[in-house]
Order: sequence, then C-alpha cells, then structure tokens
Amino acid sequence: MTLEQYMRELWLMDKQYGQEIELYPLINMLLREYAKTEELSIRDVHNGRKTVKRDHRKYIDGFGSFPDLAIFDENFPEGQEPKNGEEGENTILKNIYGCVEVKPIGSKLIECLDHNTMKIGYKEEEEDYYVQIDTKKRILLNGSNGGATLAGQLLGEILWYGKVLYTNGLIWKYYELKDTENKINPIRESWIRTDEERGAIPKKGTEEDKKWKVERKTWIFKQCFEQCKKNNLEITITSEEIGNLTDIYQKIKKENKEKFEQEWKALKDKKGVEQRWNDFKEKLKNIEWNEDVFTNAETKNPN
Repeated sequence: MTLEQYMRELWLMDKQYGQEIELYPLINMLLREYAKTEELSIRDVHNGRKTVKRDHRKYIDGFGSFPDLAIFDENFPEGQEPKNGEEGENTILKNIYGCVEVKPIGSKLIECLDHNTMKIGYKEEEEDYYVQIDTKKRILLNGSNGGATLAGQLLGEILWYGKVLYTNGLIWKYYELKDTENKINPIRESWIRTDEERGAIPKKGTEEDKKWKVERKTWIFKQCFEQCKKNNLEITITSEEIGNLTDIYQKIKKENKEKFEQEWKALKDKKGVEQRWNDFKEKLKNIEWNEDVFTNAETKNPN
C-alpha cells in the first residue's frame, strides 16, 4: 500500500461515513503487509462484548475491555487451564501476543500513559482508581458508571495483552509492558479463575443482565487495579510514537476529488513525505509481536 492509497482511504472514510469501525480492515491490511505477523493470527474482536461466554472468548476480553483487533498465536486457544482450586500455569495465556486499540480518524489520543513508570492509587470516598502522573495530576481509571475511562481501558489492555498499538489512523503509538519480575501474569491467571467462579451470565437484555454488566465492570477494577494497588506494584510501560501523518492528511483533506488530487500532487513531490511513510512502515515492522512480555521469551518464529 502506498502513502497515496492510504491517504485516499482515510479521506473517503472521513468524507463519506466517518466512523471508527471503518479503520479496522485498513489497519488489518497494514499489519498483514508490513508487520511481523506472517505466522500469527489477527482477529477483529471489537464486537466481542456481544458474545461473552464462558469459553475461550474470556481470554479476549481480558481486564474488562475487548480491543478492536487482537493478535494471537495460531495455536490459540490451545493450552492448559488449571481446574478450579488447583495450582498451575495457565498456558493458554502464552498464545496471546498483543492488540490494537483504534479511535476515530484524527481524534485526540490520550497521553497519560506515556510516562513509563506509574503506580495505581485509590480514593476511597469516591471509590476511584487513578494513576498519579506528577505531584498534582491524577488520571482517573474508572467512570461514574463503574466502567473504564479511556485511560482505564487502555491500561487494562496493556496489562492484559502486554503490547498495544494505539491509533487514530494518523498518529500511531506503541505501548509495551515491562513485567520483568512476573508480577502481572499471576493477576491475569487469578482473574480467569475468579471469573469462572462467578456463575452463569443472565439472559441478554434483562434487568439482571444490565446489573451483571455494571457489577462485572466494577469488579474487574477490584480484581486488576486493586491487586496492583494492594501489592504496591510499580507498573513500567515503554511507549513510542511510531508514526504521525496528521499534517500530511490535513493538507489533502478537501471537499472534492479534484482538490484532493491537486493537493496530493503538490505535496508528494516535497522532500521527506514518502520517507516518513517508509519510516513508519519500518517501525511497524520492528515490533516483535511474537515475544511474550510475561514470560520474556520468544514463542513463535515470525518468518
């Protein structure tokens, strides 16, 4: 895919429909063409919230939020899951490599998790979980409805999947968890075991179902973020902006095809435009999806 083709797709999406969901297949194509995913599985799971069951899809949900795209080993969901009450390693988790979280074209992306090392706090009177950015600034992880804020959603995905590509189609950020002491993985295993113990899901659309969903969202925070806080875990995340094409898109974002093509023709000859696209593709290629951050081991040859 050329930069011109990519920009044209963004322009048409924005002009004709303008919904986040349009980006999913385009990003899927980029990952298949340029990233090290040849022997991995890229799945669109954004509608997973509609099919929550007590089967392997609980591994896709993770800490309370289905991402838009998930990256698995081809063997997922093969592996062993310890039975209730038994100790042992959950080997299914090893087949989960990362995910992609997408926002609408050009929308603002949160930056509060770009600070590498953080701890989770809790304000008891409001029942709020937060990350402390500096001495004055706190970022809430949960909203008034019991669900996650955008920061809580992204942090939950990082803690569950280990690697997250975060984009609005123009800005591309890559987050990777550094769990060198294997502190987060036991929380993942505990979450799976405890979720199994919660019993059957109420019938969809009922009042019991609505209540169950709210309780589950709130409970997930207590299961994940509460354990991080209780154990005083220092969460280390590396973040990198692997591409930013915002200024290019703003120049060619016009109301009709003729003006789009005119602006693109004037722009494409400028020095460095194509190089930025090549740099982005190279950084996308350099992401080692096949390395499991929780076991610190390469588990699949990407080539």
